This record gives sequence, C-alpha cells and structure tokens, in this order.
Amino acid sequence: MDIELRAVKDEAEAKRFMIACEATFGDELTDDDWKDFKNVLESDRTIAAFDGDDIIGTAAAFSFRLTVPGGGEVRAAGVTVVGVLPSHRRKGVATKMMRKQLDDVRAAGEPVAILWASEGSIYQRFGYGLATVGQQIDIPRTKTRLLNDPDRVGTVKVGVPMENVGDLSKVYDRARSERPGMVARSEKWWKHHTLRDPERHRDGGGPRFSGILEIDSEPAAYALYRMHHKWDDGSPQGHIEVKELVATSPVAEREMWRFVFDIDLTASVKAWWLPQDSPLMLMLMEPRSLKARASDSIWARIVDVPGAFEARSYNGSGEVVIDVSDDFCPWNEGRWSFDISDGKARITKTDADADIKLHARELGALYLGAFTFAELERALRVETWTEGAIGRADDLFRTARKPWNPEIF
Repeated sequence: MDIELRAVKDEAEAKRFMIACEATFGDELTDDDWKDFKNVLESDRTIAAFDGDDIIGTAAAFSFRLTVPGGGEVRAAGVTVVGVLPSHRRKGVATKMMRKQLDDVRAAGEPVAILWASEGSIYQRFGYGLATVGQQIDIPRTKTRLLNDPDRVGTVKVGVPMENVGDLSKVYDRARSERPGMVARSEKWWKHHTLRDPERHRDGGGPRFSGILEIDSEPAAYALYRMHHKWDDGSPQGHIEVKELVATSPVAEREMWRFVFDIDLTASVKAWWLPQDSPLMLMLMEPRSLKARASDSIWARIVDVPGAFEARSYNGSGEVVIDVSDDFCPWNEGRWSFDISDGKARITKTDADADIKLHARELGALYLGAFTFAELERALRVETWTEGAIGRADDLFRTARKPWNPEIF
C-alpha cells in the first residue's frame, strides 16, 4: 500500500483533513467546530496520510510551552488529532505518521512531545510514558462540608467565560508558573479552544459559566462549570459539572470549591482532571464521598534527553548514570550522566557504569514528577545496577508538586 505523508496545502485541504479526523472517531465536523479549530490548527504541523486522493489518516501538533519542575519552561509538541480510518488500520499507517512526527519534532528543536491518549497501549509503543495523573470526583452536595470550616474569604463573580478571559488568564498564568505539566495559553487558545462551548458538547447541560474568586480585589481562583438540571417528584437531582478549577493558593482553592458546592438546585458535583495531589480530599469531613478515581492524563515522549532534562530543576547535588533503551528514537540510546550541581543538571553521554537501566517510556513518567524511581522499580519497570541508586536518584529528582494538565487538546 503506497501511502503519502505530507502537510495540508491550503484551508480547503485542512478542512478535508479535519473531516477525515472526525470520521476516524465516528464523528462529524460541524461548521462551528471548523470555525474554532481552524484558528488554532497549525497547518504546517499537520501530517495527512493520503491513499491516492483520499485522506485516510491524520496527525498534528500544537507548539506549546510546557512548565517543568522548578517553574521553567520547555518547548513541547502537543500531539493531537491522531487517527486512521477503519479501512486502513493495522497496516502500519499510524507507525509511519508517528515516525515522521517525532523526526519533525526533533528537527524543530522541541525536546518533548505530549498528548492525551485515546488508548495508552497505542502510544507506549512509540516511547510515550504516563506523565500526569488526573482525578475524577462525583460527590453528593450533602457530603461537601468542609473540615474546620472557617469564615468565608473573598467574593465570587459569576459571568460569561468569554467576557472574562483577562481575569481567567491571570489566575491560570500564576498557577502555571508553579505547576509542572501546564501549558501556556494565548488569547486565541482561550477563545477558540478552552472556552468554546458548542451545544452538542454540553451533554444535555446548560451553557458554561465562570466563577471568579477575588481576594483583596485580585483574581485568585476560578471555576468553569455548567449545570445539568434534572427534577424528580419536585426535587432537584441534577449535578454541577466542573470543567476546570484553578487556584493560586490553598485558601483560594478551598473558597472556590466552597462556591461550587453551594450552588443550589443540584444534588451533586462532578469534576474531571483534578490534580493527582489535589488537597480537596483532606479539606472535607467526608473524604470517601468524593468517590475519587484516578486516571491517566497526559503522556510524554522524551525526544531529546539533554534538552528535556536540563530544562527542569533538581534537588541539591549528585550524579546518577542512567542507561536508556529507545528503539523508536535510537539517538536517545546509551548511558547518560545526570550530573546535578545546586539543582541544575548537565547531561552527557558517558562510558561509565550505569546505576539504573530503563526504557524511554520511564523517562516520560519521571520527567514532570508524576512518578518516582522507587515507584517504577516496584512496578518492575526499572533495573537497579548500583546499590542505593534508586534512593539517590529520587532525592535528586523529587518535586514539590505533582504535575497537572487540566485540558484535553
């Protein structure tokens, strides 16, 4: 089968590209979808797989700035719209697209690629590792009493999200500077991606609202939410759906959740993609009632070992030698010296004996701090060749906060 891979040439072909992508997921491209998506799609970063004149596979990437441990940033490819039509699956098309994409990412000087996976098994083949974990909750409003509940702090303003991008971005940017895994958002991204709210994606709920908490006249947290109304024998049985809740301090986070929990005419609150280390469970009188469930969020592919790991910070000083196997990006293969001095790394190839051996997938899981070397060792995913190496490595790599990415892209 002769498959041609190339970027789309013009807007008409870009629209065909997105129609094909939606078809791979059994959906259709509406005019509203296209109106927004064409504003964020980077046409030169698309990979269209052609069988003759037909587009039968799609992949693309966004040019992101990703926050890493220590508050710095690294350029990252935000992999998106990956799909192959059912007629052409299991014929190597996805592998060819991933091969071309990672080669392009490397050529562009981006050390990392990140994505949300439809199925983790697909992308682990290509060296992606689980880089952030999110939590989903579903709590009855009758069980939302706060522990050691103090007086309210601040005031909340409810409005239309599109009219409050300035305040939303202020909160988000402050939070992002301290949270690995979050990506920078432009005004265009806010308007055409984060805040887009087509009726067909509301799942029977109402329009999305923003609640913005102000403390000392400054925006300190926000919640993007919608109400799902349902009544049974005159009593409300619906729920609040929280799309995103971001705060700049623990107090602001507590007060933002207090606001959400107090919204009347609903029976429960549901939220997706809370951080792995969300303090909410410890803030409640009845933590079990959260019914918290963990799930994979973004996956990371280390494309350039020194470029990725020298961009983040570490703890103290020390050295660990890691032997990396990487069959899909062989330039990463070999033994790497992670020489840490006062929290900064110098990473070079070395002939020294390795302390730890792992696959590129594990580098992705370690990169932002979602998992430790010890956790990976207990999962039989790393080999230790030097006594005490796991502890030394974890002391160096330990992060203050777990990584988080709140938005599917």
